[in-house]
Amino acid sequence: MLCPHDGLFSLLSLSVSRCATRGSFPSKKVLKNKVLLIRGIARVETVEGVPAEYAAAAQRYFAEEQGRAWVEQVRAMSTHMARISVRPTWVGLLDFETRFPSAIEAAMAGS
Repeated sequence: MLCPHDGLFSLLSLSVSRCATRGSFPSKKVLKNKVLLIRGIARVETVEGVPAEYAAAAQRYFAEEQGRAWVEQVRAMSTHMARISVRPTWVGLLDFETRFPSAIEAAMAGS
């Protein structure tokens, strides 16, 4: 996960999920109905500039050209970022594309 260090905005990204921001997503993007849950030991490290993995995640999400533009905007707003790394002790995945919570399944079935 990565987030800006100076508090101007918040952006978290995981290599296995799409980016989520306080702002709005481009209207052509559709969020997936999956949630990654991680429990474990977290470590925060302040880094100078925009880390390579942040730039790569932006290009994967926004496409290459728009991803580069996004990273340039981030660089203009913040000189440091905080890298949050988690050593998982437990990982779970909520997949609402293939499996609904039991209460929703019951409501869909008319129970």
